[in-house]
Amino acid sequence: MESLFEATAANIHCHYRSIAVEFLAQQRVRSVRYTDVEPWRQGRQRYWCWCIDVSSPQITARVERQQRRLSGLIMPSYQRQPHLTLAVCGFWQSLPLLSPRGDDFFEVDLQRQLSQIADFPWSSFELSVLGTNSFASAPFLEVIDPSHEHKLQRLRNCLSPQDDDFRSIGYCPHITLGLFHRALAIPELYFLVSDPSDREPIPLSVSGLSLMSYDSRDLAGALRLERRIELDRNFHRENNSGKAAF
Repeated sequence: MESLFEATAANIHCHYRSIAVEFLAQQRVRSVRYTDVEPWRQGRQRYWCWCIDVSSPQITARVERQQRRLSGLIMPSYQRQPHLTLAVCGFWQSLPLLSPRGDDFFEVDLQRQLSQIADFPWSSFELSVLGTNSFASAPFLEVIDPSHEHKLQRLRNCLSPQDDDFRSIGYCPHITLGLFHRALAIPELYFLVSDPSDREPIPLSVSGLSLMSYDSRDLAGALRLERRIELDRNFHRENNSGKAAF
């Protein structure tokens, strides 16, 4: 019998085809379950991550168009600002712990990351935002690095030298559109990987990084700025208005 992928392969328009294949190979999406939150957070409140801001009106308009298309399929309460997660850090801990967990994040970890970022050799660079694709639990806009120097990956390496930040799958640059809130059958969502419209590259300029956090009790809650780092070849400025009190 012809597989689902073989039957639709000719119609996949995604850049990250392997992710589209994994998505199509499932019967249903994985909906958000808040019962999973407490075993994960273990009483800890804020989860931190390094992000690239998305402030382009053209990209924001594409995000909003696709979110409207997904109305009724994704959580209506999703409040995250459009962003590209570069690396996740873990749960912020203001004081040392006798028995730290593997996903706790401390001042010493932050200082190591800041030191590594200081060695990044470019003051800015440009990415491209493409069309829709989907993970098992979340649809997204694809993001690619068109440069030959692999600037995005090299910046990520400053934050996660081992390319390991608790992910169950390999890193894929993306802008999340929302979270599926019910177990939809995959055939309802073919358009996410097969529709050729609205996929022209839109430039995304990267001139700095934002250290963000969110309330771990709410998987769809807004991001809060903790610190802003401007990339510069000669010096690195921290935006004091966004600097957290550690």
